[in-house]
Amino acid sequence: MIDVENEIYTLLATAIRNAYEGINVQSTITYSPSEFPTVCIEEIDNFSVSATRDSASNENFVRVSYEVTVYSNKVPGGKQECKEILDVADTKLQELGFTRMSKNFLQNISNESRMVARYTATIGKDSKIYWG
Repeated sequence: MIDVENEIYTLLATAIRNAYEGINVQSTITYSPSEFPTVCIEEIDNFSVSATRDSASNENFVRVSYEVTVYSNKVPGGKQECKEILDVADTKLQELGFTRMSKNFLQNISNESRMVARYTATIGKDSKIYWG
């Protein structure tokens, strides 16, 4: 299985932490963070591109999807803080060759702001990332 989740997470987490000192960055989704702001970066899908399998049935390319969720408890200004933090991850993922598939803003019942974006790319067995 082609698996680059740790490498992608580390690149994104490092970029976000360099931009926002003390920010909480996690590798799995949480729906009620205990710290703010919080960023969750998770690989949500990884499947073989079946048309690229060789005669020995070896996996040569996978299609991956990542979800980045940003939480803020700023009132007012939570939406703007989410956008600014997400922009760091978005820029890094676009540089790597990912395509953003969606970006949504949600207001939680407890007045916390949440922004969720999903990205996709094709990755080869050489770990090279191809355009989503």
